Amino acid sequence: MKIETVKTRGITLIALIITIILMLILAGVVLSLSIGENGLFKTAKYTVQKNSEVEAKEKLELALADLQAHKYTDEAYNENEYIDNYLEDENMEVSGSIVTIDNWDFEIDRSIPSIKASLGASTVKLTKEVKSYLGKNENDKYVVSILVKIESNKKLESIEFENLDGSILTVVPEKETITKDMQIELDREYKIVLKMAEGKTINRTIIERSVENIRTVEELVAFRDKVNTGLTYEGKTINLLADLDLSSVCGAEINGEQISWEPIGNYGTDNTHIFKGIFNGNKNTIDNLYINTTNAYQGLFGENEGTIESLAISGKIVNSGEGTGSFAGNNRGTIINCKNNAYIQVHNVVGGITGSNSGVIEKCCNTAEIYSTYGNTGGITGTDTGTIKLCYNTGYVHSNFSTGGISGYKAGGNTYNCYNIGIVNSGMDNCGGINGAAGSSWNSWVYTYNCYNLGNVTANRYVGQITGLPNANGGGSQDINCYSTNATVELLNAGAYSNNEWVDDVKIKDTETGEETWKYNNGYPILKWQLEN
Repeated sequence: MKIETVKTRGITLIALIITIILMLILAGVVLSLSIGENGLFKTAKYTVQKNSEVEAKEKLELALADLQAHKYTDEAYNENEYIDNYLEDENMEVSGSIVTIDNWDFEIDRSIPSIKASLGASTVKLTKEVKSYLGKNENDKYVVSILVKIESNKKLESIEFENLDGSILTVVPEKETITKDMQIELDREYKIVLKMAEGKTINRTIIERSVENIRTVEELVAFRDKVNTGLTYEGKTINLLADLDLSSVCGAEINGEQISWEPIGNYGTDNTHIFKGIFNGNKNTIDNLYINTTNAYQGLFGENEGTIESLAISGKIVNSGEGTGSFAGNNRGTIINCKNNAYIQVHNVVGGITGSNSGVIEKCCNTAEIYSTYGNTGGITGTDTGTIKLCYNTGYVHSNFSTGGISGYKAGGNTYNCYNIGIVNSGMDNCGGINGAAGSSWNSWVYTYNCYNLGNVTANRYVGQITGLPNANGGGSQDINCYSTNATVELLNAGAYSNNEWVDDVKIKDTETGEETWKYNNGYPILKWQLEN
């Protein structure tokens, strides 16, 4: 028994040793298959890389297919800025005919547009970030300060940067990732030449264009946040290319909370976070603007020193501090061809377009109800020291202080070619169809030219069809060639409205009954731009 047991144990031990040897051999084979020249790991890695390249190529093909369609449908299309802007909006890096997407390089044919060749994995990734807008230089060109970041997966021997004056700065990098502060003019290409240690030279260009496009709410919010951290966008145009619904980012009830819109250009003690560019709405509409806050200077924009144009806004503003308007709380720039459809009910200094204005408001209108418990209130602006021209109001405007169809208090500047057909009411005093009160506190005069009012105007005292209180704060005002509800259509047409800014109302015919009705203003004159829109 003892001998048999020993034999059995010996056989078992030998079998175990053989099993281990076989496992080691098998492991070696597997390891060899995995890490060898054609190993599984290498094959898998290649497959992932290849799939990544295919996905990048598919993204580019889709974008180029869209551009082919735009080539025949968009009058603004061209082979330069249009292509670059579109591809950059799709998070692609463009340098001449080379497009980099997800770290893969492709050569494109800009004339078709289409992919000419796949160039493989990108050796260099170049990104730029705008730090500040510096205004115009001695060449009358807008200059921006940017931060350029270069990342290379191979050793760099040197990098040549083209400076603002055209000179070349050569940098010898100590590592594969470097950052460089630069000042560049808008819309001008700057060359960057990267010389690799292996002898290869890579040419790239950077450019900051004067036009930027917004198509989504997320892009609008990103633009807003940049302004509110100090980027003025001076010299730059922001194009809104679609209608936007803000209900996803502001509203009376979002996830159980009331979220108030944070304006573009927030009010601060240093007044540095102000928009100074051009915001072109391209006749689009921003819906569901919602504001409910105690902060001052509220609107889509808070502080504006730029231009806001060709935009309509709807929504609700139910509370704010002093200075509220759908488009800007405080305007020191230009607002042109804009329409307010948003209901506003706040405490102090409010208008359908702006809360206060010291700039220019032109070709704008208000159709909504504007209500203030106490403060200067107007269909267009609450307090005005600037210029208002070619504007009209059809909405109901009510306050317990100075209330006007166009301006609540006209404290400076002049008003030209405006009309009101909305109801204007003051619970106390100073109420007018155009100006609730007018007159500068520094004893200069303000003027209202070629305006008329057809709306019902009521208040306890100081009521006027054009201006309620014409000598506010010791200053004076004068209404020239202005008419009111007592005027006939014939008188209006023969009077101030024979100039080029006014045209006759037009009739429209009911296709079923054949009955004709006035389209805009019951036969009274309208502004010519109303027909052009």
